Amino acid sequence: AARGVGLAFENPPATAAGGLKRRFASTAEELAALVDAFGDERAGAAWDFGHGHRSYADQRRALGVLGPRLRATRLDDNRDRSEAHALPFLGGVDWASCLPALHEIAYRGDLVLEPEFMDRLPDALRDEFARLAFALGTRCLELAEGRAA
Repeated sequence: AARGVGLAFENPPATAAGGLKRRFASTAEELAALVDAFGDERAGAAWDFGHGHRSYADQRRALGVLGPRLRATRLDDNRDRSEAHALPFLGGVDWASCLPALHEIAYRGDLVLEPEFMDRLPDALRDEFARLAFALGTRCLELAEGRAA
């Protein structure tokens, strides 16, 4: 803690590939219990919105359960609740609903974008894609800080 380093447990997708096995800590309640059981203030939760979308139609309640335990986020989107790692607003996550919950719980951590497909883009389109990612990330910040209308 003296160096500002901690440990964050991430919510896994509700089921493994093929949907065969339910995973522990895919719900906010289980993730909170895991963090609390660790018994150290340096332990916290990391919320992956794409994974959360596979467990919750509305992630606001889940974020409220985590509250001050939340230390990190991953802003990835998916349309059919698969592991798509798309940029926000390009899938089915309701960002306008769930990101303001971060403001409500006084979240102070980072918002991390996870664009997985940069390596497949033609070189000529990478700058344009980066501009889009920046614009979407800026919108996410506005929503998470309670500044968006």
